[in-house]
Amino acid sequence: KQNSQNSSRPPSSDGFGQQDLSNPQTLKKKKKKKKKKSSSDASSLKTPKLYPLEACSEVHSHVPDICQHCGEQLSGLDEHPLRHQIVDIPPLSAYVIEHQLHQLECSCCGRKNRAPLPAEVPSTGYGDRLAAVVAWLSVEHRQSHRMVKSLLATLFSVELSRGSINRIRHQVSEAVASPVEQAQQYVQGQAFVHSDETSFSQGNGDGLNPRQTKGWLWVLVTPLVIVFSVVLSRSQATAKALLGEDFKGILISDRYSAYNWLEVMHRQVCWAHLKRDLTAMAERTGVSKQIGEALLRRERRLRTMVASSTGWHHES
Repeated sequence: KQNSQNSSRPPSSDGFGQQDLSNPQTLKKKKKKKKKKSSSDASSLKTPKLYPLEACSEVHSHVPDICQHCGEQLSGLDEHPLRHQIVDIPPLSAYVIEHQLHQLECSCCGRKNRAPLPAEVPSTGYGDRLAAVVAWLSVEHRQSHRMVKSLLATLFSVELSRGSINRIRHQVSEAVASPVEQAQQYVQGQAFVHSDETSFSQGNGDGLNPRQTKGWLWVLVTPLVIVFSVVLSRSQATAKALLGEDFKGILISDRYSAYNWLEVMHRQVCWAHLKRDLTAMAERTGVSKQIGEALLRRERRLRTMVASSTGWHHES
């Protein structure tokens, strides 16, 4: 039976309680029953993290004036009071700045003169923070035009049309085009690059996908910089465009054919994929099972050697 340990199926398809069958150590571990916490364990519960005093918008001191036991008047100062904080969000609303461009008539020639909009004022009518929020919701949280419109209206009472949201998206894309290009150039020049691609739901909200072609999210990973790119193609041409046709580093990836244009000396097949293939062999019968189990032992031995020599640790 195929699962995430012996095929390209995602772990989410395994269901609950699945073990790594390729590692005999996991089969030896017995499940420990979790002890239910009783009311006596309430003191062991973690208390909420308090904000520093200088970060508080308001501080209210509550001082007792009469002893609760004998009724005597109380005096003195508690230098270490019990702190209790209420965290809330202030009312959010649009911050609107109006620029009034006055028009005056010249007393000499009679021509009318309208004051120009200052160069630093956006002609689009939307400020940088609003544009950043639209981009953040669209990219980081993958919200559609309709959902971005709804969130802006609900959270900030800002009414934007879906067309305006689309224009803001394009403006932000143009604004970050240069650093994105620099990031891609940096990745292309690295000695080791991890690459992968996965299907990505892509509609036609921006008008650039009229045929409703399936989108692909490509990722290039280095220790310092990671580049994500959504492309309507999973082709070799896309791989060349992202990595650069003169890529001289070592690419760590699966065995997808789009990377076959690279010479063998510039490729390292992902060990996770190799391990899944070996696990699939070990789950067969007969000679295939023996070969698969032997190769898995070699694979574990190799990872142990790498870990002991470099200090690198990898979960089995």
